[in-house]
Amino acid sequence: MTDQEPDFLGVTLTLNPSFLEEYGEEGVRAYCAAVDAVAALSGDVAPSELAVLLRSRLDASGIVLPDISYDRTAEQLTEGAGGPLSVMLTDGTVIFGPGPRPAPDVHVGDPDHPDRPTYS
Repeated sequence: MTDQEPDFLGVTLTLNPSFLEEYGEEGVRAYCAAVDAVAALSGDVAPSELAVLLRSRLDASGIVLPDISYDRTAEQLTEGAGGPLSVMLTDGTVIFGPGPRPAPDVHVGDPDHPDRPTYS
């Protein structure tokens, strides 16, 4: 075990403008709630089952996505299990969660000379 924090980047899902036009703000809230509920299970449930659960929750809200979207979203939730979930619009507006997190800087540098440039 180390003192380092786990490297959880989480998942950021992006909704396109046509989704917002078709389902409105209420649909966006329902989408976020459904994805959040399913994401909570992502560490314990297989992606195929997550896809079924996501489809069921979205169907109950009247939201229909292309078939591939359920599977791909389930895969993304599985890959980001344990990390924060964010949903944003294509213009970068974060509508749920903390927003995208940048990848951590893994450059170790020169511990004996921290001011030394990393190039020569």
